[in-house]
Amino acid sequence: MHNKIFILLFIFSFLVFAQTNDELDKLFNSAIKDFKNSRFTSALTSFNKIANDFELNSKTTLALLFVGKINLELKNYSDAEENLLRLVGEFPQSKYSDEAEITLSRVYLDQKEYAKAFWRLCLIIGTTEQSETRAFAINKVEEIALNYLSAAEVKSIYDSTIIVSVKPFLLLINWKIHLNWKNEKLAQETFNKLIRLYPDSHEKKEAKKLLNELQTPKEYSDPTDVVGVILPLTSNRSANTAASEILEGIKFALSEFNQGRDKKIGILIRDSELSRRKLEEINEELKEIENLKSVVGPIFSAEVKDALDVFDDISVPIISPTATDDYLTELNANFFQANPSFITRGRLMAQYIYYVGNQRKIAVLNAIDGYSPILSSSFTQEFEKLGGRIVLRESYKSNSVDLKEQIKKISESLNLIEAIYIPLADKADIPVIVSFLSQINLNIPVYGDQDWMSSSGLESAAFLDNNLIFCSDYFLKFSEEDYQIFSKNFYSKTKMDVNRNILYGYDTMKYLLTIMRSSFSGSDALKQKMISGISSVGFHNNICFDSNRINRYMNIIRYLSGKFELIDKFKLNN
Repeated sequence: MHNKIFILLFIFSFLVFAQTNDELDKLFNSAIKDFKNSRFTSALTSFNKIANDFELNSKTTLALLFVGKINLELKNYSDAEENLLRLVGEFPQSKYSDEAEITLSRVYLDQKEYAKAFWRLCLIIGTTEQSETRAFAINKVEEIALNYLSAAEVKSIYDSTIIVSVKPFLLLINWKIHLNWKNEKLAQETFNKLIRLYPDSHEKKEAKKLLNELQTPKEYSDPTDVVGVILPLTSNRSANTAASEILEGIKFALSEFNQGRDKKIGILIRDSELSRRKLEEINEELKEIENLKSVVGPIFSAEVKDALDVFDDISVPIISPTATDDYLTELNANFFQANPSFITRGRLMAQYIYYVGNQRKIAVLNAIDGYSPILSSSFTQEFEKLGGRIVLRESYKSNSVDLKEQIKKISESLNLIEAIYIPLADKADIPVIVSFLSQINLNIPVYGDQDWMSSSGLESAAFLDNNLIFCSDYFLKFSEEDYQIFSKNFYSKTKMDVNRNILYGYDTMKYLLTIMRSSFSGSDALKQKMISGISSVGFHNNICFDSNRINRYMNIIRYLSGKFELIDKFKLNN
């Protein structure tokens, strides 16, 4: 009898275990799918459940890592820190511990807690067995130390740590900081200490090699061409994040370009701090750089206006990866706009509808808020200039819940029009607009701007399937082999996932380096080459300029079967 009970209990426990495992696998796979599709809130709920509601399992540590990564993405820094510290504290032998430390360092970097970020990466240097991960951590630690930490801060970390394996590296970094600040006496003392305490260390060999290079006179120095990069790296948090990501894209493009080349391009990175006073300081520095060939940045239209005024006496091309305000190129003859202005976007959409869509009679419905009136006005002027006809033009207040009158007029004109152009002011207006349009049996193309790239409100709009077409400055084909290779290489080098800002920086720098690849006599020749119409194929968008100095390309996107697809990269004809 006892044996039968034991067997029944064993079978029951096995079935419960199997059922729990099935539930866990299903939840985990669902969470991964949500994460890949940027449904972060849903993914976070699932990963939290795996990490906290289930007993310790094979997916606990990975779930904790994802909880940390998602909270970092959502700027929930305290939650990110708590879960990542739990991972490295409770599971120090986990294969995800290095990745957790790297993510934790990014949590601290986002909050400008540079000493904490520095230390988390030092822990990797002292403990990891992965050579690539160690190389990445060393590179990042040096960057943080030389840009944000004092020698005293690094010395304090050296004095307090009990991790012997990282001590020689901390001394090496301390020595480099002293060299950077021209503190020759302290640099010599630190160098002597490194040699005395750690005579067999790799760091001692690196220090001696670097010292020999510094002391060897150069018989001939080939001047390196320099690109200046001006970004708001330590301003408010959102600006800092965007700028830091754009910078990573710029640096990666440069490292790709320089690899294997005898004559490399140099880079000078300066933090604008979103301050005109700081821009004036940078301007004085740039004027002293004989081989300065171009400047990338700033990234915000308001700061671009200040920079173009301050840099009026610098004669090199200045290119912003992201600024979109109109008329910026009129402020400075050397300024180039890699992200098309609003007027350019409206004109480009008019040309696409006229030449590719082959429609000649259009209705326009625009908001009276934001940039919607600019898009509508430039579209209308260009469309009529081409020979098209605006049959009806209606407007509405963004966030209004009543478009009855406007839709009624559109309905009455359906037999007179071939398409509708609806530039949005806010994607929150989509459900209301779609709801009203669905009431009039619409069966003609709806054209718009990139705010339409939102799944909210479109799922139930069958009349928009294959009929909604809009332009966007950003679209990514994740399945393309070139992108897959790029994404893998970028992550291997930076331990960062590719995102929109990174590609703005990467594609802009790639374009600039494409132009600089051929020899030229000076900055004026570079400018002439830029306005000659040379195109650079980018991941997020192509880049091409003419004498207007505004990028002529936009992506044309179609909504089809519940998904957005790229149908063209269309170039404006000026």
